[in-house]
Parts: sequence; C-alpha cells; structure tokens
Amino acid sequence: MTKILIRTMLLLTVWRSASLPANAGDATLLWHNGDSLSGKLLKADDKVLTWQSPMFTDPLQIELSYLASVKYPASEAAKGEPGIFRILLRNGDFLNGRLTSITDTTMSFESTRFGAFAVSRDQVLSLQSTDNSGMIYSGPRGLDEWQVTKKPPNVNNRVLEVDRLGQVAQVQNQEEALLETANKEIWSEAPDGSITTKKADTAIFLPVNLPDKYEIEFEVQSSKPLNFQLVMGRDIKSSLRIETWIDVLVAAKGKSSFKTLRTIGENDLSVHLYLFVNRTANTMEVFSDTGEKLGEVNTESTPADVTGITFRNGDFDLSIHRLRVSHWDGKTPRIASSESSRIELIDGTVHFGKVQEFDATGDNLILLVEEQTITVPMTDVASVAISGQSTGVAVERPNAWLNWNDGGYLSGSLISV
Repeated sequence: MTKILIRTMLLLTVWRSASLPANAGDATLLWHNGDSLSGKLLKADDKVLTWQSPMFTDPLQIELSYLASVKYPASEAAKGEPGIFRILLRNGDFLNGRLTSITDTTMSFESTRFGAFAVSRDQVLSLQSTDNSGMIYSGPRGLDEWQVTKKPPNVNNRVLEVDRLGQVAQVQNQEEALLETANKEIWSEAPDGSITTKKADTAIFLPVNLPDKYEIEFEVQSSKPLNFQLVMGRDIKSSLRIETWIDVLVAAKGKSSFKTLRTIGENDLSVHLYLFVNRTANTMEVFSDTGEKLGEVNTESTPADVTGITFRNGDFDLSIHRLRVSHWDGKTPRIASSESSRIELIDGTVHFGKVQEFDATGDNLILLVEEQTITVPMTDVASVAISGQSTGVAVERPNAWLNWNDGGYLSGSLISV
C-alpha cells in the first residue's frame, strides 16, 4: 500500500476536479484552514490519522496537527431513559449516566455509552435528570435552537427581524430583502455546544415560553471587559434585562427602573449569575454563583407574554457558555455553596444540605438537611448542584474531544482508533 503523507492541501485541490460523490454514511474530515474531505476513518494514533477517500486509490496518512475534526453524519439522538442524569463537570465536559455510588472522593456511574466509570467528586458541578419536566431549557447545545435578530442596513428605528440561523429570511417587502443573511459566520458553535460571536452589536434569540415563576442560570464570557445584554423577550426597551453600563452590571426594567449589581473592571471577562423571576410577586432577584444576593428589581408593567430570551453583545466578542431555564416554586432563592448542595425535586421542592451517600439497593439519595437525615428517591430528583463548586479547581481540558448529538461532550487525548 502506498503511503501518502499530506502536509498541505495542494494534492487535494488537484483531485477535487475529478471528485466522486460521497456516500451517505461517509464522515467528513476537516482541516484547520477550512478544507474538507469525505471518506472513512481507518485508524489513528496520537500523531497520524489514516483516511480512506473514494477520490484516492490508497488511504491517506495525515498529520493530526493539520486537522480540526472528523464529523460523522447526524443520527437520531438516543431517547432518555428513566434514572439517567446529565453530568456537568467543572471543565465543561458533559457525560450521561446512572448514579451507582458516592464516596467522600468519587461519584460512580454506569451508562450504555461508557460502561462503568468514576469521577472525582470535586470535579462534578451538577447532575440534571434527562427526564425532568421542570426543566425548560438547558444548554446551549450549538446553534440549532437559536434565532438571529437582524435589521436592514441604513434604516433607523426599525423593529428587529428574527430568522432561524442558517436559513434565508422570509421577507415582507423588497426593502427587507436587503437584510443580512443569517448564517454561522455571525454566531459560531464550539464542540462543547457553547456559542460565540465576534461581530459587534449582534443579537441572538432563544424561543422559549417563560412561566409566571422561573429561574435562569447563565454564564457568559468575552476576551475584553464584559459588554452585553440579556433580555427576557425581544423588546429591549420595556423588558426585564441584565446589562452592562460602561463599568457596572445592572438589572433593569424599562427605561428608568434599575439596580446596580456590581462594578466591572478591566479583568472582569466573565460572569455567572442566577435570576429568580416571580411575576406574581413582581420581583426579579439576582444572585452570584456563590449565593450572594446582588440586587432586586420590580417587574410590574413588563410584557406579560414572554416568548424567549435575547442576548446581545456590544463592541466586543461574546460567548454563551451556560444557559439553564427552569420552573421555580417561588420560595426564598438559595444557591449551592461550598458547604451545601442544592437538590431540586421534580415537584419543585428544593433541599439544601450535604449529600451523604447513595443507597443503590433502594435507589435513594441520602441527605443531611438542617441536622436531619432524609431519604429522597432518585426518581424524584430533577437536579443536584454539588457543594464545593465555588472552591473546586477545574481540570484543564486536553487538546482533543468527542461530542455526541445528544449534547454529550468529553475532552481528552487521542490514544488510538
């Protein structure tokens, strides 16, 4: 077999003119420079990948340093099974599994994908039931569920139009046909599902119906000091929102009602917040990720029918790393801390305490809550925010990863294929 070591895409460019149609089941090999080639992965180690393409007689051997990824055809995501949890790690990895045991140092799971595996307890951020009816949205998981907001060039005071990412807009007149086509050059998705824009003053919209009482957890990041808006709805002028004003972060409603949450310095490149909105009581309370209450605003006279969430960046780039929207029972908000975990049940009940152990025989979680031991069936658990999340140090991600179309994401080092 002739071995061909490719260091540039020159040879591929020559052969492209005589390319053969790709088979439906073929994967796609992607280079860092944007080039791609359909075919099949035969084997790989930590330095070289061997690729079979119908465009070449012999398999190609390609140095990994030139390659970005191998993408397989989309398939139907596996349906969630009862008792399966999404496991969020501190470095951003997402795994799926059924809890089998808990010790002081490890949490053990079992899944059809990985078999039996154990994770250091201090590396687990949270568990989320895949069968949780109280969860409205948990992600992001790429761009598929998001829409981009756009306005015609050189037209002032126009209502922002909304179009699904990756599709051409349905326009109402010739002037609106001049709208910038929504595509993934405006917002891009990372392998871990996070989404990013580097274009200034760009908005993105997630269609979700928000109930009268709900909780939002979000985390955004930038390469520059934070400059963004999060809006409950599309109407920025009258809706509830979190936004930056030069060197401060505020919670605001309409044009005149606001509460300063914290200052923003040159080194403040990210923020992780919890919002608790109770339209019945006309309140929105804002908490830091460590559980500190930062402020509260009145929600009276805000739009009654909120059908989504808008993010908009300012002059700098913006990445959305985490967004979780769920029903809230309206009780006094509390966030998990280094001393206590936050255990939310499917019926909306929330416990704060220490996870002592897991009873595998009865499939029960044993909690210590206010010096009392209580037993909670795992079938009743919606989510668990693990204590110690403010003090744990995330393990740095290696330079390779696997991601699945159900949101699973695992970083590591390639050993062999």
